[in-house]
Amino acid sequence: SHDLTGLHSLWSGDGTAVARIGANLSGPPRFAPGVSGQSFDFVATEPLGADQAPAVSGAVSVELWVRAGPAQVGVVQSLVSRWSGVGMSSATDSSHSFNLELHPFSELVFEIDDSSSRVPDQLQAAAPQLSDGQFHHVVATWRPGQMQIFVDGAMIAAKQTARGVLHAAESVPTRVGGPWPFRGQIDEPAVWGRTLSVSEIITMAT
Repeated sequence: SHDLTGLHSLWSGDGTAVARIGANLSGPPRFAPGVSGQSFDFVATEPLGADQAPAVSGAVSVELWVRAGPAQVGVVQSLVSRWSGVGMSSATDSSHSFNLELHPFSELVFEIDDSSSRVPDQLQAAAPQLSDGQFHHVVATWRPGQMQIFVDGAMIAAKQTARGVLHAAESVPTRVGGPWPFRGQIDEPAVWGRTLSVSEIITMAT
C-alpha cells in the first residue's frame, strides 16, 4: 500500500467526480475505460475544477495516468493545474501555483510559480511514448531547489529551480484537464503536498 501522507486531492474517475480525498470536482464529467475501472474523458468535455481543493506551498507532486488524443499542432493542453489561465503580470502573479501541460510533439511541461520570483520556473521533457494511444503514468514534482518529471516510473527530466514557496492561488480551482482544454483521458489524478520518492513513483507506475 502507498504512504498517503501529504495526499491533498485524489479523484478516481470511476463514474463520479466525487473525490476520494479532498474536494469534489465540478462540471459535467464524461467517462471512458481507464487503467482500472473508468477514467475522465475529455474528448468533448470542458475542464473539471475543485474550488475548495487544499493549496500546496512547500512542495508538490502531480500524479496521473494519461492517454493523449491525436496530436494537435500548435495546441497546449493542461493535464492538472492550479493556474489561472490568464497572462502573467504583477496583478495575476499570485493566481499561479503549478501547471502540468502537454505541448505539441508529446512534450511535457511542468510550471511552478513561487514567491522568490514573478517569473514562473519551467521544466520541459520530451515524452514521445505519450503519442502511442495508451495510458501512461506521469508524475511531476517540485520542492525548493529541484523539479523532476517521470513517465512510467522513469525520470525523464530534472533541473535545479527556485527556492521559495508556491503561491497558494486560493482564488483559482485545482483543475483536471484545464485551464487549456485537454483532449484524451485522465485516470486517478492526484495532487500531493510533498515530493514523492523515486521508489514510490516506480511502485505507483506498476
